[in-house]
Amino acid sequence: MLKVHAARFAAAHRALEAEYRRGGGDWQDRFDDSMTRVYNYFAQPPVRARFCATALPMLAQVADLPAGSLDGFAAPGLGSLDEPFVEFYRAYDAYRIALAQWQAGQGPKLAVDPQILVASTEVTGGSYRVAAR
Repeated sequence: MLKVHAARFAAAHRALEAEYRRGGGDWQDRFDDSMTRVYNYFAQPPVRARFCATALPMLAQVADLPAGSLDGFAAPGLGSLDEPFVEFYRAYDAYRIALAQWQAGQGPKLAVDPQILVASTEVTGGSYRVAAR
């Protein structure tokens, strides 16, 4: 697969690199940081199993593509690869919303009278000062 599509991968890399170069300055650091973020995004542990399950059959499809036909596969393919992450964060957002709603529905925190927690010898009847309960 890499050999068949090597020219297209190289062209895409050069185009992306050129875009960063046009930004001037420390383009290489920005480029490297962006590539690291992309790598880290697709390596997130909570989604890794679903991502791999999605990516594996796609690898077989890409391997069967003739040279020059990768672009037609890439856009919808990237959307498919991203779907496990979108679903994970959609579920996480739903969890956060449900948690906030649950927390909002709870009564106020129990108010404690600080006088109850004052040390007293009356509880133990001895000379040790223990906090009353």
